[in-house]
Amino acid sequence: MEINNDEVRRQLVESQREHAESLPRFREMLKRLFDQDRGVSDEAKTALLGLPNRRSFLTFGGVAVASSAVLVACATPKKKQLSVSGPAEVAGSTTTTAPGSAERDLVLLRTAQSIEVLAVATYDTAINSGLLTTPSVLEAITLFRSQHADHSSALTTAIQGAGGDPFETANPFLDIEIVQPAIAAAKTQTQLVALATILEDTAAETYTLGGGVLTTVELRQAALSIGATEARHLTVLYGVQNLSPVPLPFMPTRKSAPKGSYIGSDGKTAAEPVAATTTTATAAP
Repeated sequence: MEINNDEVRRQLVESQREHAESLPRFREMLKRLFDQDRGVSDEAKTALLGLPNRRSFLTFGGVAVASSAVLVACATPKKKQLSVSGPAEVAGSTTTTAPGSAERDLVLLRTAQSIEVLAVATYDTAINSGLLTTPSVLEAITLFRSQHADHSSALTTAIQGAGGDPFETANPFLDIEIVQPAIAAAKTQTQLVALATILEDTAAETYTLGGGVLTTVELRQAALSIGATEARHLTVLYGVQNLSPVPLPFMPTRKSAPKGSYIGSDGKTAAEPVAATTTTATAAP
């Protein structure tokens, strides 16, 4: 395997820069989200979630994410945190969206944390295996391990803030089905890099899924900011394997956490979170 060590190290510098920038914002967004005396208006949150209102259409995407940071920063105190879901209208049509679920949010947050913990444990094993013989690859896995540990710590705060119990254990489904067999069979650096790629892809696509499933704009923005770091990990690992560093224009979700890996409030398997169902009816002329 021919590896461009300089390019790998350049990507690692960028990864750490992005991580250092996104993690404080992630923590601050969660702090503000769970502060019952601050918030953003229902109308603003509804628009940023991509639901139409009487004044405009605003779809969820890059602009919405950037705008939400400004709105959260400018939030004014209010008596209580209000729901962001429910009916919305626009001239000539009506749109209804199934209400979001705080428990559904917690399922996704606990699952994300379990994947972060699994990545930390897997990378510990890889680092100690002696199979990572290329210095830049060892540096990459060591840095990724540190960043996953930071993400897990931030998710602990988020889950506790939402009134749930953190899940600080490696995801049992992914550990048994994917990691343990791969570790047992690994004899080369190439095999460990392939396993790391699977883990990072699962993490990145699970956070991307959260961008369309989590019920508040702050949680959506937080998930996508952390997901960007996981995507950078993928870029590094693709490069190490002489693959296209950005094989797709948009991050898909088909390889996100699979059925059977979601963590419920009791620590057992929960149903896979899905986006709220939206129906639209157009008024007769």
